[in-house]
Amino acid sequence: MKGGKCGCIVGKTVEERENVKANGQINRFKVQVTVKEKVQYTLRNLLDETNATLASRICRHEFNISHQFNEIKNLKDNLNENECIVHIDFSENYACKMGEEVQGMHFAIWAQLHPILDGLRNADDSINAVHFVSDGPTTQYRSRKNFYLFNHLIHKYGFQHATWNFTEAGHGKGAPDGIGGLIKRTADKAVSFSHDICDANDMFRELQNSNIAVQIYLINDVDIENLSSELPQTLKSASDTMKLLQ
Repeated sequence: MKGGKCGCIVGKTVEERENVKANGQINRFKVQVTVKEKVQYTLRNLLDETNATLASRICRHEFNISHQFNEIKNLKDNLNENECIVHIDFSENYACKMGEEVQGMHFAIWAQLHPILDGLRNADDSINAVHFVSDGPTTQYRSRKNFYLFNHLIHKYGFQHATWNFTEAGHGKGAPDGIGGLIKRTADKAVSFSHDICDANDMFRELQNSNIAVQIYLINDVDIENLSSELPQTLKSASDTMKLLQ
């Protein structure tokens, strides 16, 4: 800091990107990325902006998470016989041994939910309401594609009412993380006994043979690709997506 000034690196810009689908179709889209841009503030301006940010964002953040925890606990404590809660999260960061990691897509969420929701309805057809609880990454759950599939598919499973609840940033840990940790530890244990895990089929086999108290389903690439036909060619983004909590 020189002359009462300090430097900060901030800035955002929009980039155009594209991905190629299995059928060869090219999908172009825009994303907002953070870039480095050096600006200078006086120390007083920096302190004023920091205090303003704390007042406008941190207080709201603390209120939201406190309110969410209370409401989710209240939902669990007062769940009706025809309702259920699905607490979901992606279990990541497991590198296949001697294999190549399969990349997910937006459709993977609903391909993975299919056996869960189907199983719930088959186990008790009186359940007609489902409440999802998850964190809110825009690459997974809090996205326009998931919003559309949620609204479009949920009634096909026979549910009459559904909600999706996004936890506040940094407060999404829960039971799914414990289950994910158990699965990864079980897989590592299998590898330590010379059982190579090279792909999803190997992982499924090892977990099935381990007899852990977790229901395991194998989701194939075809299951994921089949859901791509459920999406229209163009989808408008929901306004204030990052502010949505339910």
